[in-house]
Order: sequence, then structure tokens, then C-alpha cells
Amino acid sequence: MKNITQFIIFGFLLISLASCSKNMGRHEKENQTVSLDVTLARGATYQLDLSKYGDEDDLATIQTQATEFTKSEITNAAGYGKYLYTYEAASTPKVSSTDTDIVVLKIYEPEDRHHCGDEQTLITIHFTLK
Repeated sequence: MKNITQFIIFGFLLISLASCSKNMGRHEKENQTVSLDVTLARGATYQLDLSKYGDEDDLATIQTQATEFTKSEITNAAGYGKYLYTYEAASTPKVSSTDTDIVVLKIYEPEDRHHCGDEQTLITIHFTLK
């Protein structure tokens, strides 16, 4: 009985490792960095649909918050997995007349979903404010 239990455990481990190594190339390709340049009038609003940067079960967060905004947030626009980033530029400069702003968004696979690799996309948006 002990040998059968060990054989079953070994089989599950072998299958698990094989599936992770088989998909590893896919996971590596999904780790990406995206850079966007946006010119925006002060007081204007910019929106970015984040669904094309990840899977439907991914999560979205702001990794580095912008500074020159009235609104800079991620919302779940149309239910589970449909995230929308909204940035509204401040009408007047907050930091000594700067005309630029940067925000970094992170789209990632939660650790509790038992995927083989760290799937993530970092989106850096460089705003030029006019």
C-alpha cells in the first residue's frame, strides 16, 4: 500500500513539473513591458482598456502612482476581468510647473491561481501635459 501511495504522489509531481516546463516558454513571453506616450490637455481625461494586456482572470494595480492628476484609478469596468485605467490631468501643475507625468500599471496573474510562472505586464504611461 505504501508503494502505491508513493507511486501516485510521484506521478502527480511528474505531471505537474511536465506541464510547467511545457508552458514555460508561453509564460516567459507573457512577461512584458509596454511603454505608451500620451499627450493630454490639462483637465482632460485619458482612458485605457487593460483587457488586451492580460487574461480574463488577471488582476490590475497601479504600481507607481502618477503625481499630476485629479483622478488616476483602475476600475472593473464591465465585470470580472475587464479593467479600465482612467487618468484625469490636474488643471494646474501640482509639482512646480511640471508638464510631464508617469504612471506604471501592473497586470498580473494572482499567486493563488497555481500557475507555473510569474505572468505579468508592466505598462508605463508617459504623459505630456499641455
